[in-house]
Amino acid sequence: MKMFVSAVVLTVIGCGNDKGRGAEDVRVEGTEPGDCTDRADNDGDSLFDCDDDGCANSPDCDADTGGGDADEDGLTNAEEADLGTDPNDADSDADGYSDADEVHAGTDPTDAGSRIYEGGWPYNRGKDSVSALEWSDSTVEVGAVLPQFVGVDQFGQEVDLYDFGGHGKPIIIDSSGMWCGPCQALSALVAGQDSDFDAHLPQLPSLIASGDLFFITLLTEGSERGTPVTPEDVITWADTYANPQVPVLGDPANLIGSYVTTGYLPSFLMLNENLEVVSYGIFEDLQEYLESNF
Repeated sequence: MKMFVSAVVLTVIGCGNDKGRGAEDVRVEGTEPGDCTDRADNDGDSLFDCDDDGCANSPDCDADTGGGDADEDGLTNAEEADLGTDPNDADSDADGYSDADEVHAGTDPTDAGSRIYEGGWPYNRGKDSVSALEWSDSTVEVGAVLPQFVGVDQFGQEVDLYDFGGHGKPIIIDSSGMWCGPCQALSALVAGQDSDFDAHLPQLPSLIASGDLFFITLLTEGSERGTPVTPEDVITWADTYANPQVPVLGDPANLIGSYVTTGYLPSFLMLNENLEVVSYGIFEDLQEYLESNF
């Protein structure tokens, strides 16, 4: 009996080492041209390009021949040489955006005046891989991914809400109207001004200031109830309740407000870094979210 079991074990081990399947079918990083510079995980081991052992001997990963990524910004030293950026500085022009982010976004990584967002809002290179339904097919629910939204900010730039994802921080979206008293009180609190909400959301200003979360104001209505917000309204609101860390975007179609469907302003949408809904609702829901998570 013992001899039989040993034979079986040896047979199993032998099958696992059979040359026929492994060498031919398993994809190995570095075996195809461009493998070590395509920023892809070709062999599915969660290691990319020069970080993968399969690329260890590739000229693309040899610092002396332009390979490698000295500043770990996602661009190889050779690519940085072509671009004229500093291979030892992830943000060559010191504008707050990495060289790789600027290349991806189409701005100039060697010119501090060429920024992705004038307001300095975050940028998410992985946003194109976010999978969500269209607005017309979406219903708000916990766990759902927010449909993509692009609004014009106080600097007149189009801002993609998906750029706030992927940074390891929660996101709070405030839908407000200019005519709405509680909306004004909330934005006054966020701006560090005297507010009726001081005693109710005492932690919110410090969480924004410390960068522990992203807070975004979407204006859906103008100075009169039911009137769509204008670009001038967005600028006025941002000037009145100024906080350099808070983008103010126009939502004249009320996409976010209609999505949350509370029937009240302000209304709130709380997302995780993957842009999935964690909570939503009115003031009390925001209060409960902050108390439970911070």
